[in-house]
Amino acid sequence: MQSPETIAASLDAEQRAVFEVIRAETVAFFTKDFDTFARCWAHEPYIRRLGWWTRGGVTDRWGWDELADRTRLAMLDYPQKNRSAEEVRYENVVIRVGGDMAYATFDQYGPDTGEPDFDMPGCSRESRVLERQDGKWRIVYHTYIHQTAEPARSPMFRVDKDSTLSWMNKPGETALKGGRSGLAMTRGRLHATNDADSRKLRAAIAEAAARDGTLDGGRAAIPIMLDLGEESDVVCICWVLTEGSGSGAVLVALNNLTFAQEQLDAATAVFGFSPTQQRLAEQIASGRDLVAAASILGISINTARTHLQRIFEKTGVRSQAALLRTLLSLDRPA
Repeated sequence: MQSPETIAASLDAEQRAVFEVIRAETVAFFTKDFDTFARCWAHEPYIRRLGWWTRGGVTDRWGWDELADRTRLAMLDYPQKNRSAEEVRYENVVIRVGGDMAYATFDQYGPDTGEPDFDMPGCSRESRVLERQDGKWRIVYHTYIHQTAEPARSPMFRVDKDSTLSWMNKPGETALKGGRSGLAMTRGRLHATNDADSRKLRAAIAEAAARDGTLDGGRAAIPIMLDLGEESDVVCICWVLTEGSGSGAVLVALNNLTFAQEQLDAATAVFGFSPTQQRLAEQIASGRDLVAAASILGISINTARTHLQRIFEKTGVRSQAALLRTLLSLDRPA
């Protein structure tokens, strides 16, 4: 992966001018600088921003007025600067310029900063079309397909309907060796360390495998709360997922935020969480303790405790485990 400076140095003058606009729009988006963001776009009814991302699915915005209104509101909801602006890297950059039109395609890699509405962690396949207006390049079309880094970073296991393990990633190996994940492997089969959790896990795996036999896969994302004992200061959620390959294989993911996001979004609407409270709940759902969560969010541990207490008051619970059980039981409101 290459830094923006390295990319710019490899381009000719026309290509560099195009890349500088693309880069400026990206930085402005992450730093919540709406004025600079606006200067990078053509203010026309025919502009379009189209994409797919892990958290929100398909987004399609037509015309500058719609894009501007939605972007401005999002920046007001999350006003703090996102460090992704400094850490984004690129690969496979191709820029073509012809007359007053330019086309660019590239792979963009960003960090996970814990800010869900603006983060694009992992790889995003991106393209832009730009138009030269009054001697300045302006974006008229922006498209992206986001491939989250979360599945690769969180522990992941592939099993059959009988829980026999066929593959696991490096974080999965680490989780089993650490002995504190709530999961273990015996005679080639994945199971929970708590007997009651093991029964739930086996049932969920069997259900997910059965769904894979239907025409369209009927993808499942079944959460299992793992009991780590009263002394544990973290909560582990085991997600059982239909692989969708038609083979009946099942994926088991540990503390994967992607699959909890819909319920957490619903909780924000139902309980009236503030943006910081939602982000704290997301960190807890990712298996982090309060100290780690506070560090990622850039707040003090005392501030994190205050936010957690407010969340408890809003949801009527007294522990992090009870909180996640409540949040995961919610459906997204209409």
